[in-house]
Amino acid sequence: MTPLLRTLAVSGPFMGMFLVACQGVMGDVAPDAGGLDDADADTADTSDDDADTGTGDADPDDDIDAGDGDETDTEAGGDAGRPSGVIESILAVPPEVDPGASATVTVSVMGIGPGLLTHAQVCVDAAAPTGEVFPLCSPVGDLLPGASTSVAEERGPLGVEGVWVFHATLRDRDGELLDEGPPEGTAVTVRPSRPPWDRILPVGYDEQDTNYSCGPTSTSMLLAYHGVWRDEGSISDYMGAYPSGVGREQIRDYIRDTVPELWSDIVSGWGALQAEIAAGRPAIAHLGFNAEDGDRSGAWPIATDGTAVALYFDGGHYVVVVGLVSDGAGNVAEVVCNDPANWRGGTYGDHVHYTAGSFDAAWDDDNGVTRERYSITATPR
Repeated sequence: MTPLLRTLAVSGPFMGMFLVACQGVMGDVAPDAGGLDDADADTADTSDDDADTGTGDADPDDDIDAGDGDETDTEAGGDAGRPSGVIESILAVPPEVDPGASATVTVSVMGIGPGLLTHAQVCVDAAAPTGEVFPLCSPVGDLLPGASTSVAEERGPLGVEGVWVFHATLRDRDGELLDEGPPEGTAVTVRPSRPPWDRILPVGYDEQDTNYSCGPTSTSMLLAYHGVWRDEGSISDYMGAYPSGVGREQIRDYIRDTVPELWSDIVSGWGALQAEIAAGRPAIAHLGFNAEDGDRSGAWPIATDGTAVALYFDGGHYVVVVGLVSDGAGNVAEVVCNDPANWRGGTYGDHVHYTAGSFDAAWDDDNGVTRERYSITATPR
């Protein structure tokens, strides 16, 4: 009390009034604290009466309660009046990528008011298969209540094989968390490294019209891939395919002599075929069959569905190799062919998958015996 009275004493003529107010609030003042005279006491009594009738200051306990109530109301009002936003969705594409490729993560957000949310930011954490987390934040800008927008971030290259999981958060300009995306996030799988020849080329399909025109038909498909259109009949006539088919040199020479924009060659072995597919060039391969007389009996390609393609005659067959599929360990598991014979009808011969082992058993030279494993190529000059 003494410091308060000392401060009020400097007010001079208003000292009596301020003392009354203090007494009304704090209660009776002891004589040793201020030395009130009789007039002051009477005034103080009147003030007490006013307080009792509700015309003076309220009871001290009421003041304290009211003050607590005001603080609570102000605090709740501050939360209710704070602009905010929510994450609507998060999506990463493509769902599978090769090592060294990137993925695009798109996060959609919406403002929820009550006013303009300024300078918001979306943060995406990329969790690698190794357990490492790589954060990245991007500005959203200003969000009006009910307005949505999207932020797309390119993350990569993703060099570690396995599943990458992306989680998103929405934060304000100070980095304070406003919302989190779904706990499962969105995932991208990085496939194991594949050899460059592990690919399938978009080669158009054509079915041979006669039992001796597999070579001319394969040549037609090979040329069409390079934008050169020749029909099976004209190629067959030029090569003299009737009645026993054509040899590999006839196919090579036809391309060299009649298609100036392409060069053709004969190459041997798996490595040469892999190089052609890796370069984006299909090639013609020859399969030798001698099922009738028992020489290399059973040497015919078997499709991945377990269906064997059996030729019950002594001879060979041309197909266009349009792709190779690896086993994940760098070995050829499947050979994808446009087979002009179309043994089963429908579209079966179009991009049919043969097992590598059965294809290798049938892949040889013109006489059906020599294991040369040759391919006929077509390369832009």
